[in-house]
Amino acid sequence: MKTKFWQWLIGIVVAFAVAAIVCYQYLWDGAIRPVSELTEKAAAVALLAAKLTGPQYFIAPPNTTLEDGELWIDVTDAWPQVPRIAAERKLDPERTRAIGRLIEKLSEPHPYRVVGGERVNLLRLNLSLDAIK
Repeated sequence: MKTKFWQWLIGIVVAFAVAAIVCYQYLWDGAIRPVSELTEKAAAVALLAAKLTGPQYFIAPPNTTLEDGELWIDVTDAWPQVPRIAAERKLDPERTRAIGRLIEKLSEPHPYRVVGGERVNLLRLNLSLDAIK
């Protein structure tokens, strides 16, 4: 009985040692790399942006570029999209006005005053749009 116990214990210790060596090799060789917060945020933003696409959401104009890793659109580009979104979501006039208030609430001045006027974060706008029912 004692022999089986020691064989079992040695087997467990050897299995843990092999697992530790394999994990160490992967980390040492760089096969597993820690993900930076910036990379993690970019991946999350990309997944969320892919989910919030379609005719029921605001769409960025073709010439829009990323700023600090986020997509911003001018307020002047957001307003013309409101009738389309309201029609797709079959919203009544009150809910359509709520979309306008949402644009006004989320808009902010461009950090470089020379570049343009008000802008709105596209992802935040589309997320908030789903709250209007």
